[in-house]
Amino acid sequence: MKYFFLKTLMRVVGVPLIRAWFFSLRLMTTPDGEHPSNSIVAFWHRDILAVIAWLSRRRPFGPMTALVSTSGDGDILTIALKHFGIEVVRGSSSRRGFEASLELLVALESGRSVLITPDGPKGPPCRVRGGIARLAALSGRPVVAVRVSYSNCRVLRTWDQFRLPKWFSVCEISASNELLISPSVEEVEGVRLLQDVLTEKDSRD
Repeated sequence: MKYFFLKTLMRVVGVPLIRAWFFSLRLMTTPDGEHPSNSIVAFWHRDILAVIAWLSRRRPFGPMTALVSTSGDGDILTIALKHFGIEVVRGSSSRRGFEASLELLVALESGRSVLITPDGPKGPPCRVRGGIARLAALSGRPVVAVRVSYSNCRVLRTWDQFRLPKWFSVCEISASNELLISPSVEEVEGVRLLQDVLTEKDSRD
């Protein structure tokens, strides 16, 4: 009942409010310009809102498909993503993991980019897990790490310290160079490489 009410509220009030909120944000990209399409785009779970605002406004990676958990919170996020033209695959490491991986591979094969929070949906925060490394190795597609710095945001008391950029604030989006993970690379090494590039982004905050 709770999630039914929240999903209805999201459709009626939440999506228009989020659109206005996103429009108020000043989004600055480093480096600015084109980014590789048909990529695996990785960012921390805490930065979902700012990244969606950027992706929905500028479409830097072409058509996109996002991996979203099968939880009630995932249902609400799915409504928002679809409103902004981002397709969704539902699954996580604990539920529909194998099926979701296959669907993401199909999306990449069709030329779409895939959005993944490698520490979601339950953490530990800012720690890469193995699924994204396996996907990159199997698909042969590059990973681009995306990170956000905020001029003014509220940090929530959640497992990921979720960040809410305040109205009219500046969000600086930084995108890494492409990272290719060879199928011959051990999964633990792929995770380390991804952790390093995302941590490098963190060090600029």
